[in-house]
Amino acid sequence: AVVKVRKEMDDNQQIELDEATIMDILMPVREEDKGDDLWTVFNVCQEKLIKGGFQAVGKNNKSRKQRSITSIKKDIDYNQDLNGNGISDRLDASFAHGIAVLVQNPMEYERTSVVTVKIPAKNCGKNVTVYDADGKEYPAQISDVQFGVATILMNVTVPPMGYKVFDLRMKKCTVKSKLSASINALENEKYIVKFNGNGDISSILDKELKIELLKNPITTGVFDYNGSKDWPAWELNFEELNREPQNIAKIKTIKVVENGPCRVAVEIVKTHKDSTFTSVIALSKGGNIVEVYTETEWRSKRHLAKEVFPLTASNPVATYDLGLGAIKRGNMNDKLFEVPAQKWADITDSNKEFGVSIISECKYGWDK
Repeated sequence: AVVKVRKEMDDNQQIELDEATIMDILMPVREEDKGDDLWTVFNVCQEKLIKGGFQAVGKNNKSRKQRSITSIKKDIDYNQDLNGNGISDRLDASFAHGIAVLVQNPMEYERTSVVTVKIPAKNCGKNVTVYDADGKEYPAQISDVQFGVATILMNVTVPPMGYKVFDLRMKKCTVKSKLSASINALENEKYIVKFNGNGDISSILDKELKIELLKNPITTGVFDYNGSKDWPAWELNFEELNREPQNIAKIKTIKVVENGPCRVAVEIVKTHKDSTFTSVIALSKGGNIVEVYTETEWRSKRHLAKEVFPLTASNPVATYDLGLGAIKRGNMNDKLFEVPAQKWADITDSNKEFGVSIISECKYGWDK
């Protein structure tokens, strides 16, 4: 067998691999990499092809040792080609009557989640739904159409460390949903999220545990910063942080922006002086996360903004993500009051019956 692979050589030449080289690429280096499932084999090949070191026939039928990829751009391009030509082109999509969509799950457990798909608006109808190869229908909805692009949401299940092809069709979704949305509340199978008159999340009721997770509303606090004048963004002090905020961002608008069988969402715009905080709060079908997406247009000098989460879970110790592990820290004091965390922080109630994890994609400081 001969396989053609697009390599990152200077002339982007097509190279050919003989059978012996292919077998060498397929051979795992580590014991834990052995396996014949698609995900394992794909990762073994990906590592070998990116690191190089194997012989391949190129121009003028000359064999030479392939170099490793060191350019970030070429690494991204190569991985996109590898996923496209190596995976999507080889999976069976013949069952699809509409648009075939390939979804990857890199986690080691089966995952049900909302997937965002973008297609040309001219190919999008008024309604959408999605099926798998077995004919099972999944919830889907049109989220947005602008600039010639339609954004579609579909709530699908993908096996652990695997891929699955779905059939996106332009027809009405018939999946029943328990989602509901208004400017006062969002609800799915697990949570009821309520908003007060200022657009703050005032209540998160866990319907399964029958526990209220908030003792007071979640607010965007804005502090009048009176600390360092030379380095105000870096030199925070205990007195400035260990107090209630002098200001709370006030609501400007609130509206329902998504209300379908896949996800419901409310958009809330708040302001404080010249700064604007735009948040989208969402719940998905069967989801166990309250999603909050916030964009801040910050125009306030010598001020400090903090999201304040008054939780009913009580514990003198919180757990913070370190990237390679986690660390437990106590309440803030004058020696340690702002602490780092990579992606999340967690408070598990002292009775260990429930807890709340706050997950963030941004690397900001935390305090408790």
